[in-house]
Amino acid sequence: MCDEALWQASTPVVGSPCVACDIEHALTHGEMGLATRASDGSEVAILNGVAYAVDEGGIAAPCAVSTGLSWCQVAPFDHYAPVFLAGALADIDDLVAHLDSRREVVAAESSCHVLVATGSFVTVALAPVCQPFGHGAAMDGGDQCPQLSFEDVEATIIGVRLPREAGGKDHGQWHMHLVSRGRKICGHLVGFVGGDLACQVRRYDDLTTHIGYPDVSREDGEPEKVESTLVSL
Repeated sequence: MCDEALWQASTPVVGSPCVACDIEHALTHGEMGLATRASDGSEVAILNGVAYAVDEGGIAAPCAVSTGLSWCQVAPFDHYAPVFLAGALADIDDLVAHLDSRREVVAAESSCHVLVATGSFVTVALAPVCQPFGHGAAMDGGDQCPQLSFEDVEATIIGVRLPREAGGKDHGQWHMHLVSRGRKICGHLVGFVGGDLACQVRRYDDLTTHIGYPDVSREDGEPEKVESTLVSL
């Protein structure tokens, strides 16, 4: 069993512009993760303790630690975790099938998992603004959200998989963001063609959920924070 927990924060309403937490607070719980910027719904990738947000053109820039997030999932990540190669991948479905067949995932189906995968791609498809959870362009609403395509990309994928037991129709699927080498582009990973990756997967048996409820009695509208912990998934 892992000692650390996967930590997630959100507002009660999906897509709410309210702030569940800021980046500084999120980073106290881990250096790898996924997030959505509250101000404009931009996708955020958290890589090695730095949060990168994306503009409408897919161009990445580091975020100030004071930046508010409407949703995030972060975790401490052991970079000494075993590395396995996932070469000659046709597309994102091929990667997901490979991950879901791994012993460390199958043997802990009811745990959370975080993926860090680095390598090269022939093409990648990214969404710069908040997407429904899960991978692939065919997910609910995915074909109606703006997407950008890039060729010959070297990048790192950060992925999170929650167990179905945690609730939610998309739990049990991988949710992935991508940051390119040089940190020039990032976004929600919708798909790719031709991937050659070195992967690490870390397991988390505890999930902590942090909810920000807007306090309508306050003029600034800042949320109250309520935390609950789901242990031994």
